[in-house]
Amino acid sequence: MKDVKILNVKVDNVSFDEAVKKAEAFLDSGKQNYIITPNPEIISYAKKDDHYRQILNLADLSIPDGFGLQIASLFQVKHRVTGIDLMTELLTIAENKGLKVYGIIKKGGFSTKEEIYNALLKKYPNLKVELRYSGEGEVEEMIARYEPKMIFVGLGFPDQEKWIAHHLRKFGFVEIFMGVGGSFDFLAGKTKRAPKWMRESGLEWLWRLVRHPDRIGRIFNAVVIFPLKVFLSKK
Repeated sequence: MKDVKILNVKVDNVSFDEAVKKAEAFLDSGKQNYIITPNPEIISYAKKDDHYRQILNLADLSIPDGFGLQIASLFQVKHRVTGIDLMTELLTIAENKGLKVYGIIKKGGFSTKEEIYNALLKKYPNLKVELRYSGEGEVEEMIARYEPKMIFVGLGFPDQEKWIAHHLRKFGFVEIFMGVGGSFDFLAGKTKRAPKWMRESGLEWLWRLVRHPDRIGRIFNAVVIFPLKVFLSKK
C-alpha cells in the first residue's frame, strides 16, 4: 500500500475496498491500530502543529477524505475514501461478528447521545454499542469494563486524534480506534450527505456550498487555496 505525502502528512493511496480490507486485518492483528481521515483542513492545521502532524503520520491507516487532497496530489491520490463510509462498513462488520463498539461524542454537538444511540440501533439492530460524551464520568473505567473491539471518536480535529494518541496504549483489547469527526451526526440524520453521484464525481463541495453558503470561505480554502499552497510548497 503506497502513500503520498501532502505538506509532510502521509496519506494512504487506497480505494474504499482496500481500506476496508486493511481495517478488517486490524481486527486479527492482536494489537492497537488507529485510523485517521485527513482532509485539507486537517493537513493545513498539521502544518503549524508539529506534535499533531507526528500523531497523523503514525496512524496505521490514513484515508484520503477530501477532493482537495486529490487535486493537491495532482491525482496521485486516486480515490476519495470518506470517514462516514468506512465507519458504516466497520459498524456492519461489528454487528455481523458480534463485536463490541464504543463511541466518544462531543457534548453540545448537533446530535445528542440518545439520538445517536437510537439511530444506530435502528440501522444496526444487533449492534453491541455504548456511547459516552467526552469527559462524562470515568470514561476510561467504563471502556475498561466494556472491553470494546472498536472505539469511534467524534470530537473533531485535532481533539479526536490527540484523544486517540493519549489512550491508544491504555486498552490492549481495542484493535481499532478511528477519528470520525461529524460522522455520528450523519448517522443521526442531523447532517445530510450529498447525492451519491455528486460524491463520486468530486462535487460534494458544491452540495455543501448550496446548503451552507456561509461556509464559502472554508470550502474555497479546501478546494482552491489548499491545493495552491501545496503546489507552491514544492517550488
